[in-house]
Amino acid sequence: MFVYKIANKNNIYFRFLIPFYTYFFRFSLLKKFDLLFNSYIENSDDSINISFIDYSFETFDFIPEFSFRLYPKKNCIYVSSVKLPSNLQRVGIGSYFVQWLKQFGKIFGFDYIFLNSYQSAYGFWTKMDFKKIPYEYQKNYIP
Repeated sequence: MFVYKIANKNNIYFRFLIPFYTYFFRFSLLKKFDLLFNSYIENSDDSINISFIDYSFETFDFIPEFSFRLYPKKNCIYVSSVKLPSNLQRVGIGSYFVQWLKQFGKIFGFDYIFLNSYQSAYGFWTKMDFKKIPYEYQKNYIP
């Protein structure tokens, strides 16, 4: 598990603006990388799931996807999926998403972002300033 603690977060919560902010991200991906992601927001009792998926890449092994879940009661964000086909890796798209998500967490007053990762991606998450958490402390971060 990796965790990024959000510093200097906004203490004024404008969480009703979250859908608008996600649409802004969708259009910034189109402008910067010429990728048209569909965005989905799904509410449940204890969380909000937000996904960005680009179905124009259906012929590949998997389609580009960024998904994360907001836990307002625990005041955290869980990154559930960052998937890019190999031809879209190492061009800045994943880094752009992570930087956007950090800013998102800061603007909307979340305390931290956490995720699980394949070992092959450890270098990426370390480069993005996430810290690996020992197993015995992981329960402190999971909602």
